[in-house]
Amino acid sequence: MKKLLYLFSMLLLSSHVYSATRDSLKIKFNPLLNGEKITDNAKHHSKDKTLMVKTFKFYVSNFIINYEDSSSEIIDKVFLYDITKKESGMVQLPKSSIKKVKSVLFTIGLDSLTTKNSNMENELDPIHGMFWSWRTGYINYKIEGSYGSSKNKQPFVYHIGGNAPEYDTTFRVKKIDQGTALLTVDIELKSILEFLNQSRKKTIMSINNDSLYFSQFFKKCFQ
Repeated sequence: MKKLLYLFSMLLLSSHVYSATRDSLKIKFNPLLNGEKITDNAKHHSKDKTLMVKTFKFYVSNFIINYEDSSSEIIDKVFLYDITKKESGMVQLPKSSIKKVKSVLFTIGLDSLTTKNSNMENELDPIHGMFWSWRTGYINYKIEGSYGSSKNKQPFVYHIGGNAPEYDTTFRVKKIDQGTALLTVDIELKSILEFLNQSRKKTIMSINNDSLYFSQFFKKCFQ
């Protein structure tokens, strides 16, 4: 009995020490157009054209925190950014409070393992409009709106994702710690304007070469 009490007390003590050395890392996603903050359903001007974003969502997953002492920590969490929900722009990750963060890596989108093992709850609930079907999987990111001159404004709809390995539209992002309590990830959407100006495709809602091509431009938004 005494041995059991001793083990229990040691477990409580170790738990207390562990929690005492835990802190949190806040990551803020900041959508921009030519350096200016993007908001939903607002007009944003670029030269002689106007961009209006109605829907902008993307999944963030597979976090890795790299510390200055060369150690790393995997944070198995999935977040869904939604431009219409202010609270979704801030991600909070548990981290060590006694180690200095060097960099953070994460995936934009969902890998096949997460898709196959999804319990379809919380951020992965189909109610968020980011799930196609069991056969095709989740949408990694979507952006909808309109773009063009006042006389020729065209709507666009891009739903990019799926679980086909040959059309993998996920990508990794690495951000160096900025030495502050908040790590800001700017998302410069002028790369999307490049796609709109170059491509005739104003609608992509399936897994194909067009979605793979679009992903190359979306990836540049995070660089």
